[in-house]
Amino acid sequence: MNDASDDIRSRVEDLLSEEFDIARDLVVPSARLKGDLGLDSIDGVDLLVAIEKKLGVRVDAGLLGRWITVGDVGNCVAALQ
Repeated sequence: MNDASDDIRSRVEDLLSEEFDIARDLVVPSARLKGDLGLDSIDGVDLLVAIEKKLGVRVDAGLLGRWITVGDVGNCVAALQ
């Protein structure tokens, strides 16, 4: 991984913590969005919108079903940069 990708992943983790009021130490790459962080499908849409607004990345809604862990989201967003 490169520094830019690592920065994007860290920003995604910060965004998740801030947007959903989750303790930052719980937002780790292996954390499951539903099982560990308690997010539901509506939260997934909210996350997608927040990523687009705050990180300036256009995300296809079809990718939502692939986001199981925080790492999945970070990797997806990093790949779109």
